[in-house]
Amino acid sequence: MPDTSYIGIILSLKIAGIVVSAICGILLVLTKPHKEITIPPVIIGGQARVKKRITREGIVYVSLIIVGVLVTVSAYVMESLEKQSEKEESRKENLSTREDIHGIREVLTTNRPSSATQLALLDYKDKEETKRGEVIKEIVNTEGVTLEVLGEEWQHVNALLENQRVRAEIQKEQSESQNKQAQEQELETNLQIERLMADEYAPIFDGAIDKLRRMLEGLGNRTGEKIFSDFPSTPTIYSPGFIKDGRIVDGEYFIRLGTNDEWKFWIRTYKYSRENSYSTPMVMIFNYDYKWNCLIKPIENTQITNLSICFGTSSNTVIRETRLLMNYTEAVEEALLGLIAVQNGQFPPTTNKADLGK
Repeated sequence: MPDTSYIGIILSLKIAGIVVSAICGILLVLTKPHKEITIPPVIIGGQARVKKRITREGIVYVSLIIVGVLVTVSAYVMESLEKQSEKEESRKENLSTREDIHGIREVLTTNRPSSATQLALLDYKDKEETKRGEVIKEIVNTEGVTLEVLGEEWQHVNALLENQRVRAEIQKEQSESQNKQAQEQELETNLQIERLMADEYAPIFDGAIDKLRRMLEGLGNRTGEKIFSDFPSTPTIYSPGFIKDGRIVDGEYFIRLGTNDEWKFWIRTYKYSRENSYSTPMVMIFNYDYKWNCLIKPIENTQITNLSICFGTSSNTVIRETRLLMNYTEAVEEALLGLIAVQNGQFPPTTNKADLGK
């Protein structure tokens, strides 16, 4: 900030100069600064000479003119010194601003405020650097290029480049954060869909598992063999290896008739995954060596969700049925009956005349 007392002195000198000029003008009008004196000729008949001599009023007039010039020159000298002082203060203020900017950069690095706050601080820094650039240009125009000016310009350019680098990093972080939020939102939406699908399809899968258990129990009643499994309790789709967090997940348990591993049936849940989307659950029941299987899978590419029920091997399908959700039990029983019949044909138990449907 310029010194107000200094400005007052300059203003007073200019006013004094104006007053002195006015007095000079008045004296010039009202008085005669000089008078004419006639000098007689030295030789008789010669020509007389006229000589001008300054009067006392003239001396005052000249003195006032000199004072006015001195006052005016002093005012302009002091004004020039004041402008130079202002430039110096501006340069010091610019250096202080650079220190402030350095402090802001440390705050950005240490405390990590929000992206919006960081960008606002960078906007402030850019404005201050713009002011510094204008000061440097003004110094060059008035003083020319000096080593000090070149040093200031180098620091100014580096500060601008640093601001651009930091801004790019913040914008990149913003973009990554927005993408992450979008992915998390999409993931949560997909999880909700999978939970709804579990609510809809788990009873169907559970019915198939229970039907297999009852068929094997009916056969065991005829052969005198018991049912074994690695389910935590009664075989069901609601076992912890099949359902987690309300969703059907990849899992596997077995049910076995007696102690013969050839009468082991593997029950496996799958999730048919789509890229960046939710997964559709399905159940496959295999014989002991995984060659034959019964597949129960929802079909969602129609307006009404259907069930695809298949029985066969990986290369040959013996039964392929598509049923509505309210009319699937008969097709499931047929597929399971075929799977057990294949096992019975390869490794018949003590008696093979059981009514497998009971």
